[in-house]
Amino acid sequence: DALSGLQHEVHRPGAGSGHPLASVVVDGLRQIVVVPELRGVTVAGAIGLGGIGLWTVAFPLFAVEHLGAERSAAGYILAAFAVGSSLGALAFVRFQRRLRPASVVFGGLVVFGSLMLLWPLAGSLAVMLPLVALAAAADGPALAATFAVRQQVVPPGLYGQVFTTAAGLKVGAFSVGSALSGPVVSGLGSAETIVVAAGVQLVAAVVGVSL
Repeated sequence: DALSGLQHEVHRPGAGSGHPLASVVVDGLRQIVVVPELRGVTVAGAIGLGGIGLWTVAFPLFAVEHLGAERSAAGYILAAFAVGSSLGALAFVRFQRRLRPASVVFGGLVVFGSLMLLWPLAGSLAVMLPLVALAAAADGPALAATFAVRQQVVPPGLYGQVFTTAAGLKVGAFSVGSALSGPVVSGLGSAETIVVAAGVQLVAAVVGVSL
């Protein structure tokens, strides 16, 4: 899933290659900027994770206000997301091979964001969990396809630089989304914030395609 993917990228072999940090960032950014497919999936992934960051405050409050559950139920929601994403990645392995990886990334964001719009309609935790798992099933293939794009277009000698830089961009985007989560929830409400997060996924797909 998206969050575990961040951990995979940060700890990917080659990320700590001994090069100065500034050199790693510059080399990684240069490759991301120059290669269109890599540029598109990287920016789209970062924007999408910015939207996911909005969940950090929205989920606990949504559980209380709309699901009749405790704030701790947010943990179950995130677990459902992780399970759905993992199952989606495994179930669609053969299907992914028939399409361009970049198309899977952008299509996955569209499906993920569209299904996320169903979440505010859930009236109980029992309904919310399968809806989250269903939407997350589109996230797993998109993450796997992101790695496939990098493997196809990045020279092996630059894997570490690109993976490290892309991971940094995604972590930064997630942090920005998390920081904005409180003000957005306070201003709009928890359910409305989930809708905003869904919209961010659709925006991410459009921006990615345009790049």
